[in-house]
Amino acid sequence: MKSWPDNVSRKAYGLETAFGKNYTEVSFEAGTKRRILNDLKVRKKYTFKIDMADDPKNQSSEYKAFMNWFDNTIHGGAESFSFIDFENVESEKEYFFAETPSSSGQDIKTVSFSLEEA
Repeated sequence: MKSWPDNVSRKAYGLETAFGKNYTEVSFEAGTKRRILNDLKVRKKYTFKIDMADDPKNQSSEYKAFMNWFDNTIHGGAESFSFIDFENVESEKEYFFAETPSSSGQDIKTVSFSLEEA
């Protein structure tokens, strides 16, 4: 598990929490359904935004540091990483990217995240 980059903000806002589906549903020709439990723990999905400074002239801006970490450290979201535990912000938890981050803006980039618990 990798660490969140030191020089990138952790100030998340607009947090939304959703629960993942923790079962497989089987339907029979008679119309009945059965649900089979996949795991003992339901994994949560967190969606939020972080504002990051960016400057086209500065190759070590906060946003560029994040993109470098995303591309080269966690290999485009393939590896897990530690970030704030949203249930207890004093500690950290392991996550995967549920979706590729997206950004908008120029000088200050608003980056949208969707993470799921590992």
